[in-house]
Order: sequence, then C-alpha cells, then structure tokens
Amino acid sequence: MMKFLKDLIRSKEFRIGLGIGLIISSILLWNGKSMTEEDIEIRARKMGMKYEWELRAGEVN
Repeated sequence: MMKFLKDLIRSKEFRIGLGIGLIISSILLWNGKSMTEEDIEIRARKMGMKYEWELRAGEVN
C-alpha cells in the first residue's frame, strides 16, 4: 500500500492534476464574493446568534 502511494505521489500525472486542481480552486475562492462584517452579522442572527448583553440573566439561548 505504501509503495502504491509513493509511486502515485511521484507520478507526473498526479502532480499535474494536483497543480491544476490547486490553481482552479484558488481562482474560484479568490473571485468569490467577500462578505462584509454587516453581512456576516445578519446571517449569524438569522441562525440564532445573540450577543451576551442581549441575554437575560440565566438564559442560555
């Protein structure tokens, strides 16, 4: 099993595929819409986020 993995990692096709995959994924993530802090807070509040100062004493959620 280890020999198979070593041979796979050393193969030219594996390295080319890995490189192309990394380039494509970095382009997709880099061009993605970045969220502002306001957008993040709005989404978090929709999921139920509350600040500590908004909770009553002893309230968990």
